[in-house]
Order: sequence, then C-alpha cells, then structure tokens
Amino acid sequence: IETENALGQEKELEHLAEDIYAHFSQSKSLFIFDNVEHAKEIEDILPKVYNTKNPTILITSRYSNWKNIAPTLSLNVFTEEEALAFIKTELSITHDAEDAQLKALIKLLQGLPLALQQMVAYIRQERNINSQFSIQDYIAMHHQKKQELLNFGFSEYSNDPYAKTVWTTWKVTIDRIKKESIGDNAINILQIMSFLRPDYIENSIFLSLPNREQLTRTIQLLKNYSMINEGIR
Repeated sequence: IETENALGQEKELEHLAEDIYAHFSQSKSLFIFDNVEHAKEIEDILPKVYNTKNPTILITSRYSNWKNIAPTLSLNVFTEEEALAFIKTELSITHDAEDAQLKALIKLLQGLPLALQQMVAYIRQERNINSQFSIQDYIAMHHQKKQELLNFGFSEYSNDPYAKTVWTTWKVTIDRIKKESIGDNAINILQIMSFLRPDYIENSIFLSLPNREQLTRTIQLLKNYSMINEGIR
C-alpha cells in the first residue's frame, strides 16, 4: 500500500484508509478502533461502502452516542456480588464482618472495574505502611477528594457517566504517590507516558534519566498503585 500520492506527497489519512480497505476487500478482515473518545474522531476514516462480508469494524469506546453510526453492545460494570468477590480476593478478606462497608464502597465506586482495581492497589500499598488502614479510611479519603472536585465541569469534557468516579479515584492515588520521596519522578513519568500510545511503552525511553536505581524504584511505585502494568510481550 503506497503511503504517497503520484506527486510524492503523503496521502491524507482518509485516502490512505480507503486504500487499506480496498487492499483487504477480497478477504475477511477486522479493523479495530480502540478507546475512541468521540465518533467524530474516526468518521472520516470509516469505510464509505460495506459489502456483506467486508470489512468488519469493531469500535471500543466509553462514548455512548453511536446512533446512526454503529450498533452498540454495552459492557456492564461489576454487579455487587462480583465486586464483593473481587475485593475480598484481592485484599485476602475471609470473613463477612466488613461486607456492609464493602458494599458502600462498591456503590461509591459505581462497580467500575478500573476504580475497584485502583482502590485495592491503594489499600494494599497503604497496609504495607499502616496495617490498620481500613475500608472506612479509604471511603473517607474518597469523599474528601470528591468534594475537592465538586466544582469541576465534567460534563463539558466527557459524556462518560463514570468520569467523576475515575477522576476521584485517580486523585486519591496520585496525591498519595506525590507524598513519596520519588513521587515527583513518578508523576513526571506519568506525564511523559500521557503523550505516548498507551500499549507497549518501552522502558528504554526512560533509560536516559540519570539515576537508574531511582528509575527502577519509581516504575515499581507506579506498578504498586496500579497506575501502570507490565504489559504483554
């Protein structure tokens, strides 16, 4: 597939997409647009013509208004039972004494898997320092951070109904990371990562930083709080 036109200029993305679809038109094909924030992002590069077999398009998104663009299949958040089992497994809770507090926390986090994962990572890490850190302690911190974000206009930036929950949960974690001696380094690395494609970010990008030992500790800190993961090679 040529990426340049007859004049040697880079093809417009829309025209390049058309060439790609044409290239695969005689065989079964699947194109995935992952984590699309808004339909307008991809409207120019979606196929203009479909036949009975090709191409198949899969779009993943938290954006919900795909009317007249594509049929949708909603993936639900955890049920209370699923979330309860997840938290108990992750935090090694073998009794039912805290179930009422856990259910309140699940409701607070709207059963959102991402928020629940952030929460259990935070609590595990805190209990390495303070074994008495409780579910109620986390709930109190979440309420405090939510209050700080009360006047932020979430609806202006996203139609995602879980945006506020995710932002609040991340704020709890990020504020805690900042308190570490290498917290500023960790935040700087997150900021660098925010400009990169989220999958398969190579460690070598950060090897030019002067202190290799500190870099290792910083990466581990972010892993401990589930802000990054190892990924699949």
